[in-house]
Amino acid sequence: MNKKAMAAAVSMILAGGAHAAQQERPNVIVIIADDMGYSDISPFGGEIPPPTCRRWPSRECA
Repeated sequence: MNKKAMAAAVSMILAGGAHAAQQERPNVIVIIADDMGYSDISPFGGEIPPPTCRRWPSRECA
């Protein structure tokens, strides 16, 4: 498959995904941290005290 055909196929796939995303947008939070595990923050027994992260397990995503 040549580069133009591949670019066209990828563009069509992305355009279809963008249309579907406009109908209903899920609530997704992406946290990127280097060398951090789930047990490093305070709600899960860690020592890092971020106040917003303390509320997540009890309210939003328990």
